[in-house]
Amino acid sequence: KPPHTHRMVLLGYSHELGWGVGDGEPFEAVAEARINATLSPETGLAYEILNFSMNSHGLVELLGVLDLRAADFEPDVVLLSAPAADRMFIVRRFARSLRRGTPPPYEFLLEIAERAGVDGSTPDTWAYRRLAPFADEMIARTYAAIADRARDVGAEPVWLWVPSPKSAQTDLEA
Repeated sequence: KPPHTHRMVLLGYSHELGWGVGDGEPFEAVAEARINATLSPETGLAYEILNFSMNSHGLVELLGVLDLRAADFEPDVVLLSAPAADRMFIVRRFARSLRRGTPPPYEFLLEIAERAGVDGSTPDTWAYRRLAPFADEMIARTYAAIADRARDVGAEPVWLWVPSPKSAQTDLEA
């Protein structure tokens, strides 16, 4: 990291990558420019937002991105943008990974799979039904793991809610 730089890493999904907005308009680029224009003259720091968002990844995968890639960039802040619809997505992604024989990379997921009675031989529909009661716990424990990992690397964890671009909302309503 360059000297006198305050670095933020952004973990998110397709919207954070800029889906639904023009080139140069993803919110992290706009936010970085505004922060540098207003705060840099006062603090003498340069502000960076490095975007580690991934399309079609779930919350657990974003924890993996932080562990395997983003933490190496010495962030001061870890920004997590997570949609409200993550509840079913996390269950389906987890069930599919078990069916494909991919072991859960985190101990708390192994524990949840055991408590739910789900393994690689559990048919998808049954796995979804058995894991659904654990969705909130999976989300909460993944949020906690992201916050802990951020703190482990000396970064402040921040959860963001970023509304969808209007054009994307219009497309979804149609």
